Amino acid sequence: MAKYRIVSKGNIVTIKSKLSFGEQINEREINIFERQIFRGCFRPRQEGKKTIIYTAPNVIQLTSYLKREIEKEAFYQIIAQTIEMTKRIEMNGLYMCNLMLQPELVYISERTKELFFVYQPIISRVTSGNVYAFLGDITQIAIKNSKIMKSFLTDFEMFLNDIQNYKVEHIEQYVEKKYPQVFKKIVKAETGRSGFITNDRVSYEEHYDRRHNNVDKGTILLVEEDEPETDVLSKTEEYDRETTVLQQCDEVPVLERIKTGECAEIQKSLFSIGKGTDNDFVIDNKAVSRRHAVVQIQNGDYFLIDKESTNFTYLNGSRLEKEVPYKLASNDSIRMADEEFLFYIN
Repeated sequence: MAKYRIVSKGNIVTIKSKLSFGEQINEREINIFERQIFRGCFRPRQEGKKTIIYTAPNVIQLTSYLKREIEKEAFYQIIAQTIEMTKRIEMNGLYMCNLMLQPELVYISERTKELFFVYQPIISRVTSGNVYAFLGDITQIAIKNSKIMKSFLTDFEMFLNDIQNYKVEHIEQYVEKKYPQVFKKIVKAETGRSGFITNDRVSYEEHYDRRHNNVDKGTILLVEEDEPETDVLSKTEEYDRETTVLQQCDEVPVLERIKTGECAEIQKSLFSIGKGTDNDFVIDNKAVSRRHAVVQIQNGDYFLIDKESTNFTYLNGSRLEKEVPYKLASNDSIRMADEEFLFYIN
């Protein structure tokens, strides 16, 4: 079985996995993670033939989180997200045995309460994905660290110990009965119509609504922009770039770069993102355009605008039309070329 080395530096967590003898990286599965945003999983990056590196910002170990007093809603969110992850694994043609369901290898964002799992895209004879064992372990940790007995924890433990409940569907039914509102707060895996199954919104729209010509078809080729570009700013844009928006309330919009954990507070009426050094948020990635996109603040609302980028801008999986403003909401997922961002209100 692979060996893990976990390093926390600042707000970045890095997990380095070195494969054991007889194990090899599954190229098909690596490609799946490269092609799409696989929500709830660390994105694996291959280093050589035997090493996989996972990186995520602003997360802590689930075991550390459970050592605090956990409330009912937070507990059921963890259970519900685990259920949805098992669905995503099957929907994408992956193997449950490669999902590392070990409490010390699962992480959680304290801000969003989103879980992050490690999936090992490998060919191996060792199995490790046992949902019931994982849920039993985290329930025990929560019970052990509770100062008072909490019925929702002990009831769930009794449910898991009942041999009549042996399917993931049984767990889902239990949660829907005990705390149905939790499924409104998590991103559910999507099942397409007519047998087409996907949790990638672009693929879903491409398959079922080909009337929209702006949806990508087939493999996305990212173009590296090595040639110099000249960005012509309108007088309005020039003025807005120099003007700081003074926030009159406690709301501060933030754009977080997932790969590095860098966070930029948006305090201008026109906030630019790109690889050019004159941008408000500089992204050192050749696939990102020099002036890729902007976030515009107007009447207290936030809008994302693609600035005729080469490799496009995506909002929650849907590709944006160029120069068209799209309203943003807290916890929206943004992708510029192959760079992922999270927009949220702090």
